[in-house]
Amino acid sequence: MCLEVDRRRIGEATVNRLISSTAVDFFDQIRMLYETIAEFCTPQDCPVMGAGPKYEYMWADGGKVKKAIRCSAPDYVDYLMEWVQVGLFCCPFNSY
Repeated sequence: MCLEVDRRRIGEATVNRLISSTAVDFFDQIRMLYETIAEFCTPQDCPVMGAGPKYEYMWADGGKVKKAIRCSAPDYVDYLMEWVQVGLFCCPFNSY
């Protein structure tokens, strides 16, 4: 309800610009954080993207990679960053 009041007061385009700007800033912060640790996680050191011994993440984006593939943690993060970047910079919010 507060968001609806704010949207009426400041305008839909301004809200969309704020959301878009915040998403891009957040993405940039995550990318910079990852870059600080990337040298410690090479394909040899991190051969799978996982969360402990029981969980392994596989990549599929429904576009380039339709069927889930096994990949190293750095490759997984690269796929993810590219996918998010395409979504952020090709989304309708950026048309305002």
